[in-house]
Amino acid sequence: MNEKPKEISSKIQVCKSRPAVKVKNRTKRDPRFDERCGKFSKTIYDQKYRFITDLKNNEIQVTIFYTFKTVKKNIKTENNSEKKQNLKNLHHSLNQQKLRNKEHNERYKNMEFLQQKQREISNQTGNPYF
Repeated sequence: MNEKPKEISSKIQVCKSRPAVKVKNRTKRDPRFDERCGKFSKTIYDQKYRFITDLKNNEIQVTIFYTFKTVKKNIKTENNSEKKQNLKNLHHSLNQQKLRNKEHNERYKNMEFLQQKQREISNQTGNPYF
């Protein structure tokens, strides 16, 4: 009869109820919020990325300057009262944005100055100043 050897697959069948290969799920970590990446220091960040803030400030100043001019011109020339009010609101919000940025920078400089004073006092006396 048939004297050939029996053919058997070399592949191992895997049960359908379990996964073929177990893969560990890699946890994605955001370095801004992860403790393993170190503590965030605003001064170090500002020193390293000062060029970005400078670019951003220059762009903001240029755009605000031109938008101020165009908004003021449009307020004077606009006849529709609704559009005129919207332009006035835009002008006001641009003013407020400039003031907020200025106040934020002043507040940060004051905090930095106070912290420096506290460090100097604690270094002189040897006792921490709270």
